[in-house]
Amino acid sequence: MGMNTIIPGANSFRKRNEDHKSLFSSIHRARVIEVHVSKGTCTVKLEKVNYSAEVTFPLLGLSTPPSVTDPTKIDYKSSAWGRYIPQIGDVLKVGFGSEGTLYSLGYDAVYYGGLSKADSIEEQSGGISWDESSGKMIKPGDWDFKSSRSSNLYLGDRAKVSSGANSISVNGPSSDITSSSPLLIDRARVSEYRFGSVRRLILPTDTEESYIPTVRGALPDYAQEATWKVNWSNGLPSGALLAEFSFGDVIEDSALGSSIMVSDNLQPVRRYFKASDTTGLLNVFEESVDAFGNYSLAASLATAWNWSTNLSAWEISNLSTKISSISTIDLSSIGKFSISGTAGVDISGNLIVSINSDTLIQLGGSSASEPFLKGATWLSLFQTLVTALISHTHPTSMGPSGPSVALGAQLSSVLAQAPNVLSTLIIGK
Repeated sequence: MGMNTIIPGANSFRKRNEDHKSLFSSIHRARVIEVHVSKGTCTVKLEKVNYSAEVTFPLLGLSTPPSVTDPTKIDYKSSAWGRYIPQIGDVLKVGFGSEGTLYSLGYDAVYYGGLSKADSIEEQSGGISWDESSGKMIKPGDWDFKSSRSSNLYLGDRAKVSSGANSISVNGPSSDITSSSPLLIDRARVSEYRFGSVRRLILPTDTEESYIPTVRGALPDYAQEATWKVNWSNGLPSGALLAEFSFGDVIEDSALGSSIMVSDNLQPVRRYFKASDTTGLLNVFEESVDAFGNYSLAASLATAWNWSTNLSAWEISNLSTKISSISTIDLSSIGKFSISGTAGVDISGNLIVSINSDTLIQLGGSSASEPFLKGATWLSLFQTLVTALISHTHPTSMGPSGPSVALGAQLSSVLAQAPNVLSTLIIGK
């Protein structure tokens, strides 16, 4: 059957002359003149013969989906392939089958050495990713692929995938993995990590992300960030934020768009952390540091704050400190507790000092030796003494006698004013 197949420009195989035998029994170079991507074919024209035909793309490999060979299977995901889409002007090797059909057998190079020259000419701009001028050391057994839109795959002493300014290199000799890009984005379902130049939907109406500019001194630049966002993958609403940590140029993302976050001191924020409640809708903890080092912390629902550093010596030094509480403040120490103020110590409100019975209080330094007087006890004794003096009588030659009228009046006045001697400061030891 195949011997009788008719093809353009030739009779059956039985009637071919010697020229036809040479044509159909040889491998030819052919130029690609049309590309049909959806069909997987291209039209080629033989270089030395005025003959054109449509051939299948030369393939590295193609496993037919099981559903084609077995109608009970419909899983196209198990198919596999290695394909390259030819470009117009490419040179293919072609040959005829026994039935007279033209087949593509693979590629041929128009000028292989010309690419090395082109790589050398473009060395100052990084080469064309072909040879040593581009930093490639191709050795026997290596694989090297490049698309016409500047995407590369190299398999040699390392595996490197690159496209434009972005690359991932798995280095066998140095046992490391290197990623290089103006912006790295890692996504795990709805959670995300961004590192590098900041890119966001700046306005709510934007459909594509744009890089956010900033200024470093007098030079314009793009904002730089390292940001982790961990989100719920399920629930209502899906994607609600659990926690966020960012440093660098911290970005404030909202329904109104994205911009560089500034602190209450109008400085760009350099480090930021926040955590949400179980709904993911309410921020329960926020912590930030701005470009001046100003620190801010807020915990909206917290009912306890525990800070335990049992072996640490703390030192806090600043311009001024203010501690306020709507309830109580308790300060305690197993060792010595000291409060000092060069300009004085001011205490307002009711002050209650509770001291163990065996504790010695010294005001005025460790050399102080005079004890305090218990005011209420002293007043009671003093009043008893003055009352006894006022009512005192003693025998005389004229009969019983007491203090003079003037002295009695003075003693009564002292007795009345004695309570004014007591201070509002109360002690009990």
